[in-house]
Amino acid sequence: MKEPSPPSEPEVTASGQGGLPEEGRSSGAPRPIKKRVLFAAKLLLSLALIAWIIGAVDWSDIGERIAQMSWVFIAVAILILVQGVVCSAMKWQQLLAVHGAPYRLWTLIRWYFIATFFGQFLPSMIGGDAYRIYRTLDNPAGKMSAVLAIFVERATGLLALVSMGWLAGVIYYGQTGDVVARWLMIVGSCGAVFAIASFVVIIKFKLLGKIARAPKCPKNVRALIERAWEYRRSPWRVTAVCLLSLWFHATRVGIYAMLFWALGEPQGVIPVLIAITLTTVVSMIPISLNGYGLVDGSFILLMVGFGASEEAATAVMVLFRGTTIPVSAVGGVFYFADNGSKPPRKSEAAGAIRAEERTGE
Repeated sequence: MKEPSPPSEPEVTASGQGGLPEEGRSSGAPRPIKKRVLFAAKLLLSLALIAWIIGAVDWSDIGERIAQMSWVFIAVAILILVQGVVCSAMKWQQLLAVHGAPYRLWTLIRWYFIATFFGQFLPSMIGGDAYRIYRTLDNPAGKMSAVLAIFVERATGLLALVSMGWLAGVIYYGQTGDVVARWLMIVGSCGAVFAIASFVVIIKFKLLGKIARAPKCPKNVRALIERAWEYRRSPWRVTAVCLLSLWFHATRVGIYAMLFWALGEPQGVIPVLIAITLTTVVSMIPISLNGYGLVDGSFILLMVGFGASEEAATAVMVLFRGTTIPVSAVGGVFYFADNGSKPPRKSEAAGAIRAEERTGE
């Protein structure tokens, strides 16, 4: 029996993230038109930004730089990206286990590669996160666990990157007085104060418990709050997830820094980290198609402001985009190879570890 195609209903953001289909969604006529108009607007903006990038640099110089560099660096970059997928799958595994839904790591690695494939080549149709939710939706612990695990994985990753970027901004501002680093430091500090204050208020006044016990609290919100409390019982797993997030982004920054060095124009790790942090935040703005053009242009402008040449910054983005293609293609191989596998079942979610096989849980 062939594996059923993933649901096409989940909406997908520009960063490739998706959610569950909404029950009882109204089928008003304007919605398909609005979706097509929005898609067209994002596509036009991405094409315009890419055209601007193409016309702003000397491509003969970029070609010479790339031709002169050792392709060993490309191979190393690809290997680092592969380990990044494995690292992310390990995070996903730990978060599912927190909710009592243990999965085999190899199963999650395959699904994460497939999700990467969808996010790279089909950003506006399915989305990698939607596929991962779909694959674990019928896990032994319930549907809410599948959704919450993806959300927390994304949130911890973003928190780790922003924390690293904020620290880099503080250091770089102290060294150079750079205006971008100053604003990153100010905005990051304000955000941290607000987040910590909100957390203290929530804990002190037990707001989550009060919300969950409120008679008018929606059933899904109550279930979400109850599931969220499970993280308090798994401090070591949560710590492991945070450390894996830091490692993932540190290696990603290393790829960019290595490519600058390979092109003969080395840049410091700190400005590269600041640029990646800000471009990641920019990529969350849903105004372009999967961030194409918007992310690239933002990174180039930031790195030029930090002292890199336009040609070197553009070459790094071209090389990074290029190295993601073979890594994503691995997911395509896994997807088509999985066509003969069994679909998820409520009785035993595909890839989940049965209770009698668990050890050390």
